Amino acid sequence: MIPGVHLTPIGSARFLLEPGPGMDPSEPGNLIPEIIQILQRHKARFLFYDLAGTPVIDTLYYDWLCQLSRSCAAAAISMTVIRMPPSAACSLASHILAPPPFACALDTESPHGGRKSLT
Repeated sequence: MIPGVHLTPIGSARFLLEPGPGMDPSEPGNLIPEIIQILQRHKARFLFYDLAGTPVIDTLYYDWLCQLSRSCAAAAISMTVIRMPPSAACSLASHILAPPPFACALDTESPHGGRKSLT
């Protein structure tokens, strides 16, 4: 169990990550290895990161998402951000200078192969 992170298997080598209020994105070195280890142990191929409860994304949170996405890619796991509120999308767009290293989709049933630019 990872403090502030709820990981749920949703079938077909897919996992849903729901960040909770106890998650600290300022310490990615502590969280990311634990998340990747769990995903690898369960042979995950897709990680859906649910942003439904995240109203604003600042540079710290964006860096966290990028680091997690790159770590997932290194482990052959695709990461897709889902259910991003409009306020979070607007704040995210103000922080990025290039397409993010993760895909975005409406939900776990949406296609997650292509990338959509937020800028």
